[in-house]
Amino acid sequence: MVCDFFYPSMGGVENHVYQLSQCLLMQGHTVIIVTHRCTQRCGIRWLPHGLKIYHLPFAPVHDRVLMPSALLLLPLLRDILIRERIEIVHTHAVCTMALEAVALSSLMDYRVVHTEHSNFGMSSSIDINLNELERFVLLLADTVVTVSHTSKENVTLRCHLDPSFVYVIPNAIDPSQFSPDPDNARPARETRPHGAGGSVRARGVATASL
Repeated sequence: MVCDFFYPSMGGVENHVYQLSQCLLMQGHTVIIVTHRCTQRCGIRWLPHGLKIYHLPFAPVHDRVLMPSALLLLPLLRDILIRERIEIVHTHAVCTMALEAVALSSLMDYRVVHTEHSNFGMSSSIDINLNELERFVLLLADTVVTVSHTSKENVTLRCHLDPSFVYVIPNAIDPSQFSPDPDNARPARETRPHGAGGSVRARGVATASL
């Protein structure tokens, strides 16, 4: 797994990468996560069930994302891929480490999967340039996964991808983790509305509705 967004930073992508890694570990796979340093956290760290994290010695410059460098990531990424005997490189989100890992790993003849988490526009100059860059990079991947059908439509339109090249694995929750406590039952006819959503632009739901 390669991504700029990972713990101890908090967010939907960070949680997605962690939970997916834990599920793969439970199925017997070996999972390695590669991200950048976070404050004083640098080097190799371990999380539950043998999840190994490489915090590379690069500091983010804006919104927890590295400055694009094209080749700065290559020596360390190549060393990790060879040392850990990696077979599949799985990148997440539109960020520097993910896009560079797609390009570099494909050039080293690794199988590459990219998961797209966000929806982006197609009208501003920034969006147009970003979409062209992402289109070029994603054509190097073996396949693309999105977390919703809306996200699939968005990425296929703005990056001009073949829809058969993009797969949907929807985000979901485990309802067994949210079972109500029978000892905390509310009185009859009492209703408490709740809303859930993200608040980070271009990284999930922008508004919450009740």
